Amino acid sequence: MGSSRTETSSSSFGAVALAGMMRPGARAAGLVVYGATKAAVIALTRSQNLELEDAGVRAMAARGVGELEDSSSVGALATALGDAAAPVRQTAAWALGEIESPQAIASLSQALHARAPDVRAMAAWALGQIESPRAVPVLGDALKDPSPDVRRAAVWALGQIEDQDAVDLLLPLLHDRDAQVRVAATHALGQIESPRAVRGLGALVRDESPDVRRAAIWALGQIEDGGAVDALSAALKDPEPQTRELAAWALGQVEDADAVDPLAGALKDREPDVRVAAAWALGQIESSRALEPLKAALQDESRDVQDAARWALNQIDDEDRNVRVRVRPRVRVKKGI
Repeated sequence: MGSSRTETSSSSFGAVALAGMMRPGARAAGLVVYGATKAAVIALTRSQNLELEDAGVRAMAARGVGELEDSSSVGALATALGDAAAPVRQTAAWALGEIESPQAIASLSQALHARAPDVRAMAAWALGQIESPRAVPVLGDALKDPSPDVRRAAVWALGQIEDQDAVDLLLPLLHDRDAQVRVAATHALGQIESPRAVRGLGALVRDESPDVRRAAIWALGQIEDGGAVDALSAALKDPEPQTRELAAWALGQVEDADAVDPLAGALKDREPDVRVAAAWALGQIESSRALEPLKAALQDESRDVQDAARWALNQIDDEDRNVRVRVRPRVRVKKGI
């Protein structure tokens, strides 16, 4: 799994780099070093008095405040959300996300209506960082944004908040015209883990995008509901080996006996990784109906498959379990924005 943080994550922001980027006349207003909270806030609150050409300085001041993660700076950053320059507004939203204070929810909610899509997307990301259910309604509105980047950021944020009230808001995004928005929606629903999402996610195992199919399968595995067995069993016949492997893993997560026959069939898949995953899943389900297919898998040409089958048989027979096998499906779900 990827990082749950956005790609705009915090990084070191030293005084040397700042001084090199700023014009001499602006350094006094823009110089921000770690620990210099007061200086950063002063630079930020005075930013409206700077000329528009000094927007870079104001943005650096906002970033410095975010690096310091000082909740006393929330008011100054909220003011910067109204800056004349979009980069300053975007950086202020990022900084509020780094601070993660609920005091910023109202200001960030307003920023979801900014003219610049980058600002709206960053505001949505910041609300996700705060992880407050209070933000669910405004993020739900952002799901209708014309920009796919904003919709994706709002979806990610709702997944971070993990509130059950977001499920009905997210389900329509499973049909979004942008594939990456559909990926984000499946991941968010997987994080929330609501059985109400199973039917919609199950339909996506036939999506034209391999990324969407894998994301939907992963989410169904996270939810662990028996209603997903038919869709996941169908995914065992996907043309891509990684997707078939992931489907087997998900069926092992669900642990439903109705998956035994489809998984037994997957023990004959042409890819060893899929066969390993199928054996592991059968061991998770622990059904005696899997004994014969697993015994046959002990003769597999792959040593990994043999070990997985032996482990699964031990799980079912409750005998000595010295053999261990782990399945690490290559889940390609993007968590950041």
